[in-house]
Parts: sequence; C-alpha cells; structure tokens
Amino acid sequence: MISPDRAKSAQLDYLGLGDWHGQLQVGPKTWYSGTPEAYGHKHSYQATALLVEIEAKNAEPKVTPVLTGTLNWQTNKLDVGGVEDIISLYNTILPAKSERENTLFALTITGRMGALERVAFETACNQTAPDFLAHSIDMSDLGVVHSTEDLDALDQKGALRSAAEVLAREAKDETLSPEARLIASTALSYLFTYALEE
Repeated sequence: MISPDRAKSAQLDYLGLGDWHGQLQVGPKTWYSGTPEAYGHKHSYQATALLVEIEAKNAEPKVTPVLTGTLNWQTNKLDVGGVEDIISLYNTILPAKSERENTLFALTITGRMGALERVAFETACNQTAPDFLAHSIDMSDLGVVHSTEDLDALDQKGALRSAAEVLAREAKDETLSPEARLIASTALSYLFTYALEE
C-alpha cells in the first residue's frame, strides 16, 4: 500500500497512481489519473486525462483534466414524495437533447405516486428513452398509491374494475408479506398501463 504522503516523503514533484478507474486527487502532488473512457455508472462523469505541468523542482504541479471520454454516464435519484408535477421534475434532470446520444442515463425513483401518475410518468420516460445511448429507470423502491379516482378512470364496473379492486386491497393488506404486497401493487400498475393504452 502506498502512503498518502509518499510524494512528500520521497521528494517527488508528482506521483501518478493507476489501477483504479476513477479520477481522484489524493494530495497536492498525488493523483489517480482514471481512464480515458469511463466504463460504468460508478463514476458519473465524462472521463478525462490529466495534463500535469511542473514549473520547477519542488513546485506544486498544475494539474488540468482534459476531456477524453465520449460517453457520459449520468446517475440520478429522485424522491417523488409530495411532488405535484413528477414529469416536470424528471425533465429538469435530463441533459440537453444534443448530449443525449452519448449519454447512458440511469434513474432511481423513490417515494410514492398514484397509479395514473405512474402511467403518465412511464409514458414520458418511454418517449424520451430513444434519445439516449442507454436509458434505465429503477422503480423497485417506488410505492404506488391507489385511489378510487384512479379505479374510476380504469372502469366503473366489470372484470377490469373487479380485478383492480382485488389488487388494490392486496397492495395495502398489512397481513400479507411485503413481497406479496409488492406483487399486487406491480400487477395493478401493469393493469392500469395496459388498460389505458387500449
């Protein structure tokens, strides 16, 4: 293991470290340079190389990141609890259209939203996704609130309404396991999505 003050103890003007994909300044004269192209969402930025200029012996080096990467790994998290306009919030985190074709976009959604809100949100995401090199949304921690108004939008009566009511009850039933409630909630969301597309 290399000591963080190795550059000072060895009287080095600059110490460049490797074997790690992220770029990081360890000290005034010590850097991990990173890689010319990022490979995953762990490092959510465009990769750069380091231009190192040393004016004189024992002088602190001037280190300037120079863009080398063509891929932009963008990672975002949104908590939609209490948010009135979720689609507008989503739009605020999107990169400019001209930047999307080289962007690998990953979004994690938490909080709760209504079933109709979720359908509208998924529709907005599906419309935006083709602009990106990659576009993924993780909604596994998103709770869905099912209201009577949502059920009325689905159907007033009949088989769809009956199925939706059963799933809505199961999604809220505290006597069921968390997994069973999640399955019911997810099934109800799919039911809304497919029914409203008809």
